[in-house]
Amino acid sequence: MRTASNNDFPVEVDGIGRFMFGRKAMRDIYAIRGEYASTTGGNFTEDGAFADIGALAFITIGRLMVSAPAGFDLASIDPLVDDAAEEKIVKVFLALREKETSFRPQPKGDGPGAGEAVS
Repeated sequence: MRTASNNDFPVEVDGIGRFMFGRKAMRDIYAIRGEYASTTGGNFTEDGAFADIGALAFITIGRLMVSAPAGFDLASIDPLVDDAAEEKIVKVFLALREKETSFRPQPKGDGPGAGEAVS
């Protein structure tokens, strides 16, 4: 797990609980890409996108998670015991992505949008 910092944020996942994640930095992006390539043997689509969402979810959560709800232990999830293991991991990942997306600046409604010319 990641060490706690001032940039951490909570993510509530229905049916699983409350997680704390660290805010993603560029070094995290590169580390996630590298670990994904190593773990999956370079399983990317022809256009370079991640081909295995479960692996990407597992690696991203492992890199950014500061704390997890009681009973959620990423390292000990056993897909032979829990048929929904990957589904749960992806559910956490999607909730994390939704929260991360909320941090992006929103375009202002009063002026031209990005790339629009002022007449």
